[in-house]
Amino acid sequence: MTTWSVVAILKEPWPVLERFISWHLAAGAERLHLVFDDPEDPSISRLDGHPALDIHRATPDFWRSCGAKPDGHFTHRQNMSMNYLYQRATSDWVLNLDGDELVYCRDGRLADLLDTQPPEVRSLLLGVAEHVGRRADGASDQFRLPMWPRLSRRVYGEFSRYMEGNKGLVGHTVGKSVVRTGIASKRFHPHWLVAEDGTRILDKKIVAEDGAGILHFYADLYDVWRRKLEYRVQAQARSRRTEILDALLEILNTGDEARLRDFYQRMHHLDARQAKLLLSRDRLLEVDVTHAPLFDGPAEGRSEPRETAPFSN
Repeated sequence: MTTWSVVAILKEPWPVLERFISWHLAAGAERLHLVFDDPEDPSISRLDGHPALDIHRATPDFWRSCGAKPDGHFTHRQNMSMNYLYQRATSDWVLNLDGDELVYCRDGRLADLLDTQPPEVRSLLLGVAEHVGRRADGASDQFRLPMWPRLSRRVYGEFSRYMEGNKGLVGHTVGKSVVRTGIASKRFHPHWLVAEDGTRILDKKIVAEDGAGILHFYADLYDVWRRKLEYRVQAQARSRRTEILDALLEILNTGDEARLRDFYQRMHHLDARQAKLLLSRDRLLEVDVTHAPLFDGPAEGRSEPRETAPFSN
């Protein structure tokens, strides 16, 4: 049976971290290689000793072992640390994820899909679907899929000016790569592996509506979204999201929190009309993301971790 593992750098509140780990172990991941950007993250003590977790504290010595400067830019540290873990993985394939992302396979498991790939396919780029809330009956979560400007205008009306440049999403639209191990590489970009000669390893793409992809919980909780907003507004590329990032920056500068909350709601959630329209155009994915808890009842000696502001793009 084909095996796969996950690499990730994390700084997440406990519920998000637990969902991430529990979901991927249930999905068949052989191992999760996790870097905690805060080396004193209280979640570490709660997870220590789990047989399927390879945990690394992001100390200065760890960054140096990855070839990164401890005080370097986060993106560079992320790329180098994910490559460090990729090169040491023992599974057949490695999937690079953020903590607010889940891999999704409608028909079976990821291992089944990977098992069917011919040897010349070194990587699969899995398309993204972005979380927009739960169905009214609570039966499943809903995720919007990338859309063309014409549909974006029907869904969002005048607000589409902020959405259509990024295909109707707010987070990334690229997707995430699952890559065969054994490739000589210089870094593992969040979306693809970069070979030693600088080329991107991108052999094949599968979109989420075809049954395999990435479920992105980009902003499902307002308080978490708000805590990391300043970082995102400053750090994200503006080529496709200029309108929305500039609007957010302007609202932040005014200090109008009520207006900011309204803007968030319009960006990240759908009303009944919008959801019905996207469903009718096959642009809304519905998935039950219920997951089992990592531990059965309270774990003795483990304190409840504090919430921290997560990274993601």
